[in-house]
Amino acid sequence: MKILVVDDKEENLFLARVVLESLSLIVVTETDACLALDLLRKDSFDMAIVDLQMPVCDGFSFLRAVREWNPTLPVVAMSATAPEKYKNRPESQAFSGYLEKPISRDKIISLLAERAR
Repeated sequence: MKILVVDDKEENLFLARVVLESLSLIVVTETDACLALDLLRKDSFDMAIVDLQMPVCDGFSFLRAVREWNPTLPVVAMSATAPEKYKNRPESQAFSGYLEKPISRDKIISLLAERAR
């Protein structure tokens, strides 16, 4: 499984890479959501995990852009803020899941198991 992880903080990307690769997943990381969109258009990914709060292009903008040309790609929201803050935003329902930072091996396993159902 190949996963694209998008976060503007290098330390979060490092942690995500360590956790995901420990599960034998292929991981590509990007700090810029606009560049991440280009990666998605050029390469094949099984899932994208995107931080909700980023400069220039936040997770919601990223999701809208992805849905315009790939309505089936699972896009998982990731944030250090509790999901309740975003629950009332209409587009939050379009995410395929939610990961609270810091991500952990158990959280990823749970998310992947949920996606497999």
